[in-house]
Amino acid sequence: MLPYIEQRLTQYPKVSRKWIEDEIQKSRDRGYTLFLNMLVDRMGAVGVPVIGPEGKPIAALAIAALSDRISSRLELMVEALKREAEIVADIKRS
Repeated sequence: MLPYIEQRLTQYPKVSRKWIEDEIQKSRDRGYTLFLNMLVDRMGAVGVPVIGPEGKPIAALAIAALSDRISSRLELMVEALKREAEIVADIKRS
C-alpha cells in the first residue's frame, strides 16, 4: 500500500514515506493516530482502530477538526473514540 501512496506524496510537501513509516509505529505504540497541520494548515485528525474478532483492525474511527481544538481535547477525544470503537467491535462480533 505504501508504494501506491508514495506516488501521490508530491502533493503534500510535509509528508514523506519515512514520516508515514514513523507515524505508523508511533500510532501502534500509543494506540491512536494523530495528524496536526500536516496535510492542511491548522487542520488535524485523530483516529483509532476498530479491532475485529481475530485481533486485527477491521475499520477505523476518526475526528477531523482545527488542530488547536484537537490539541486542547486530545485525551477526551481519544477516550471517546476508543469507547465507540469498542461498541462497533462488539456489534461486529454479534
